[in-house]
Amino acid sequence: MHRAVTSLALTDRRTRPGLDRVTRLARMMFDVQVSSVTILDGKSAFFPSAQGMEVVQLPREQTLCDTVTRMQETLVVHDASADQRFAGIDAVRTGQIRFYAGRPLRDPDGNVLGSFCIIDDQPRALAPSEAELLEELAQLAEQELLASNESDAVSAIHTVMQPTRIVREGAWSIAATCIPALTVGGDFYDFLFGPQGLMLGLGDVMGKGTTAALLGASVRGTLRGSLTGFIASGGALAPSFTSAARALWGDLQRAEAFVTVFGGVIDLGTGDLRYLDAGSGLCLVHRADGRIEQLTGPGHPIGVLLDDAWSEQTSTLGPGDRMLLFSDGLLDLVEDQTAWHGPVGELLASHADPAGLVEDVRRLTAERTGIDDVTVIAVYRDPA
Repeated sequence: MHRAVTSLALTDRRTRPGLDRVTRLARMMFDVQVSSVTILDGKSAFFPSAQGMEVVQLPREQTLCDTVTRMQETLVVHDASADQRFAGIDAVRTGQIRFYAGRPLRDPDGNVLGSFCIIDDQPRALAPSEAELLEELAQLAEQELLASNESDAVSAIHTVMQPTRIVREGAWSIAATCIPALTVGGDFYDFLFGPQGLMLGLGDVMGKGTTAALLGASVRGTLRGSLTGFIASGGALAPSFTSAARALWGDLQRAEAFVTVFGGVIDLGTGDLRYLDAGSGLCLVHRADGRIEQLTGPGHPIGVLLDDAWSEQTSTLGPGDRMLLFSDGLLDLVEDQTAWHGPVGELLASHADPAGLVEDVRRLTAERTGIDDVTVIAVYRDPA
């Protein structure tokens, strides 16, 4: 068992937020005191996710989960105080554990890693329908546990590929962040200074998790490689974007996915903006005189139509203007998603610097748990 636990990087004893969703749901649905994912390693039992208990580690012989792993099958104990097998467990003697139901968690090779369990301080039975629910929740926990190791590696790649979050260049300030709903997400952003000015873009891959993150990394790399060469040589924006989109068509079709993108380049001397909108429509500009404008353009998301084409749009960011690109996850944080222009516009207007805006978005995301990735890029031009 120790080798299996080590191979999945479960020996670091850290908690795993993805599992917390499952254990919270189990505690609520079964109306029990405790729900946990227990991993057994050597002589210890530790809890990468637990609801209703403060303990982070125990000797494995002090847990009923030890019996589950040895039996390698689901264990239901209606009243642990009447079962001599558990007479030596402190929590049973003190009455903290009376009812217990645990199902083993296995790795892809069938090795038992630990258990998913529910615990209560009152004796009770487990109805057949509840046993089915326990099995379903345990399967979810198992999937999340096995996926977390892969997600950690993808998350590291995702983070490395994103540029520095806060940059100052002459009269321009840029700040950005990407907050995935799960361990990793399908949103991505990019910005790069070049001979033609500031190139920037934000994309949102349909879906969440590891697959969306890998697709996002692929799309970001393809767009950057294609656009950088054309823009550096003074080429047109739309043909280079269309060429990159068609190169991505096969990958997106196989994944049955599409990507919304807003991208463009800003001349840092004049403030002239050339941009493309591929099914996004999520860009606001706060003018120096207080007006709020939405920048949009015609065009489907990438991956919808093979022969699609996009047209270049233009605008200008004058002294004192601010621009905000964002993914639709930000809309989960406002009260009325159909009337988002007001609250998002107020968010942009209320922050004098882009770093403060980004930090406020991170705070809102933490306070109002959204269901989608949240990504923003804020670009500010100093007043004259």
